[in-house]
Amino acid sequence: MRVERGPKIDGFLNDEVWQAAAPFTEFRMVEPQAGSDPTERTELRVLFDAHNLYIGILCRDGEPRRIAANTMAHDSVGSSGGGRWGMGFGHGAPAGSSDDLIRLLLDPYQDKRHAYIFYVNALGARSEGLAYSRSSSLDWDGIWEAKSRIVAEGWSTEVRIPFKSISFKPGLDAWGINVERVIPRKAETIRLSGTTRDSLFNNPMDAAVLSGLAGIKQGLGITFRPYGLADSWSGPPGSPGRENSVDGGFDIYKNFTPNLVGVASYNMDFAETEADERRINLTRFPLFFPEKRMFFLEGSETFSFSSSVSFIPFFSRRIGLYGGEQVPVLFGAKLFGRLGNTNLAVLDVQTGDFPGLPGRNMFAARMTQNIMAESKLGFIFTNGSPAGGRNTLAGVDFNYATSRFAGNKNLTLAAWAAYNWNDVREGRHHGFGFRGGYPNDLWNMETTYAYYGEALDPGLGYMMRHGISTFYVRAAFQPRPARTFAGGIIRQFYFQTSFDYYWDLAGNLETRRIEFTPLNFRTESGERFELEVEPNRDVLPYDFEVSSGVVLP
Repeated sequence: MRVERGPKIDGFLNDEVWQAAAPFTEFRMVEPQAGSDPTERTELRVLFDAHNLYIGILCRDGEPRRIAANTMAHDSVGSSGGGRWGMGFGHGAPAGSSDDLIRLLLDPYQDKRHAYIFYVNALGARSEGLAYSRSSSLDWDGIWEAKSRIVAEGWSTEVRIPFKSISFKPGLDAWGINVERVIPRKAETIRLSGTTRDSLFNNPMDAAVLSGLAGIKQGLGITFRPYGLADSWSGPPGSPGRENSVDGGFDIYKNFTPNLVGVASYNMDFAETEADERRINLTRFPLFFPEKRMFFLEGSETFSFSSSVSFIPFFSRRIGLYGGEQVPVLFGAKLFGRLGNTNLAVLDVQTGDFPGLPGRNMFAARMTQNIMAESKLGFIFTNGSPAGGRNTLAGVDFNYATSRFAGNKNLTLAAWAAYNWNDVREGRHHGFGFRGGYPNDLWNMETTYAYYGEALDPGLGYMMRHGISTFYVRAAFQPRPARTFAGGIIRQFYFQTSFDYYWDLAGNLETRRIEFTPLNFRTESGERFELEVEPNRDVLPYDFEVSSGVVLP
């Protein structure tokens, strides 16, 4: 319903505009009984004015004292995990759902491929991100507001999303929308749309339609963020000298179209970036730390490639960091977004001089073309290396995905190939891989094969192991017993077996991981019991120093 003036965002749904809006209450259960009536009533109201979208939700609860509300930290609620290839294969209890929670999905393009996701718990803790390619990420940070209150009827939440914070298709008055509620003490999930057990909340294909959004405004499309830093230092009394310094920079954003954004940054400042978590590495492989710097996060989903996390052709953390130290980034420019069915991202960065490391120019470009209902074909190119020398990579990938296989089942197929020109390593410079996935509730299966040449070493990418071939297969049979079985305390079994092999390019085994779970089940109250057998083997091709003076031959 359109309003001239939006409600006050305080968590209470007592404004007159909320009372005038008709609630939607026809939610359906996903867990434990898909398609059944929920045990608690949920009321959804939607308002909008020229500048904002307002979502009001009353989560009725017969036992409000048992509402779980434990965290207030940003990006701490509602996260969801992915499989080996980051494709979100899980179909168990929702990840990150120890709190009573609302998940909101918006598809402002109605293309059923890309969407914004917003999570809020009963304390008003917020998370936001993007859903794309049947997976999700909380890397995107947008400007929006949410407040929640625990009330006598249960708990309520109000959400205000400025239209200028998100991209949308001008003139399109119908968006995709989905809402999911999690009640952790009952291990219950209810949803607005897509309520089969094989449906994924972060898949826009299963979203409902929110119509009537006419006359909305996105704003000027220009954002300017300057920063300044002044520093003064002097020694103790009697010591000579005094040092003063002044520094500054800026980021400027321009929406060339509602769906295409350009960013220019001068003298980048990462002082407000969240610090990495501390880890101890006892393996012979480099640790993977996610990107957290805002300049590189925005639009980063477009750079995602079909290879596994063991090989990432473009990994922006290679820029501006060297040997654990921050390298000055003098200038950066980026263009990302979409033109019709084409998604693109282009990045160019110039670093400054660093002790032992002269300044470098680094470039990356990625383009994907949407084909069929849920699939895409892509190309990636990178040039440059923080360590210097020649390093160029080109790659192609294809992703086939459908949520309508054999009626309503999920099926994914993917293939990729890459070639790297560099003067650092000798040997085979190419790599390729294949993947197949059948991520569904009863059968959840996945298989991958990948080949990495000895000289495949992307200067702007991440690579765990060189000169290997890998094969992985996993099959999980996940039946749900009848309620008469074992007194009705078991909700679902998970019988799973997986094999993971790594060979060098001569065919010699390096690593073997086998997993077998003869007993694995989840109860109706949400507890998980698991007995797992893992006969693993690791052959060290060279002496490995775990720590100073401790060598594994």
